[in-house]
Amino acid sequence: MGYLANKKHQAHINTFLKIVIIFSAIITFASFGKNIFLQAFNEYRWQILLLLSLIFIYTLFRRFYLYMIFSFLLLSINFFAVSSVTDFYNQQQPSSTKVLFVSKVTDTSHLFDVISQQMPDIIAVSKVDAPYFSAQEAIPEQYNFLHSPDMSGGFMLSRTDAIFSGRINLGTKVFASFVKIQTDSSPTTFVAVDFSHLNILQIEQALNALSSFVAEQDDPVVVFGNFNTVAWSRPLSKFISKHNLVVKNGLCDNVRNIFIPQKHYILAYEKSKISGKIMLPYLNSFSLFTRF
Repeated sequence: MGYLANKKHQAHINTFLKIVIIFSAIITFASFGKNIFLQAFNEYRWQILLLLSLIFIYTLFRRFYLYMIFSFLLLSINFFAVSSVTDFYNQQQPSSTKVLFVSKVTDTSHLFDVISQQMPDIIAVSKVDAPYFSAQEAIPEQYNFLHSPDMSGGFMLSRTDAIFSGRINLGTKVFASFVKIQTDSSPTTFVAVDFSHLNILQIEQALNALSSFVAEQDDPVVVFGNFNTVAWSRPLSKFISKHNLVVKNGLCDNVRNIFIPQKHYILAYEKSKISGKIMLPYLNSFSLFTRF
């Protein structure tokens, strides 16, 4: 490569690095804002962290020390913001309780095929969009149907007899199904949430209402499902901290989390042994895409 071509190549690299650093800095510091628009940036802290890690390694080997320092500082800020709430890997012991979360059912036969294959302990279905569907008639024999007043709004199934079950009104037509069952250690209440249609302010209101229910329980509580926000967001991190819960699924447990902000979580006490699966169309044979 000639002198002029090499100089032009270096200029392109410098321009690219400047754009990436400036873009990452905007995302990093804007994420601390409180309004809905700025909180949208917060969703991508994990992706920015991965990008900055690559930039840091590249600039280290190329000896671009100024860019390396800036990328390291931004990387550190995002690292501590993310790791303060969630782990990168789930290092828990093998689970004793398995949950399956299904946001929407359109093919009921496929749903019960998945249940028969995976044999989860708790199944939560948020919405049923299938004609002539009766969960009571279609469920495998070893499962108990937990009553839901509105079948189109979803239902829960349990392999263990329920101590009691029901739905929690979280306001603005948002409900969460729950069931209390006997686990290996003690009675545990499982709450399934689906905030996929809510914005960040509505999510905060729903979590505040759910917080009251959790505070009233004498036994351990597990909250799982689609929170439609990342664990390090203000409302969800506040909820986790208030009830001394931890995120049981790691960021690197699911390949999709590399590209798409993680929204599905299992929140439980630290010693709880729980794992989860999501039912996704066309991807249910790939565990790296469906576990959470």
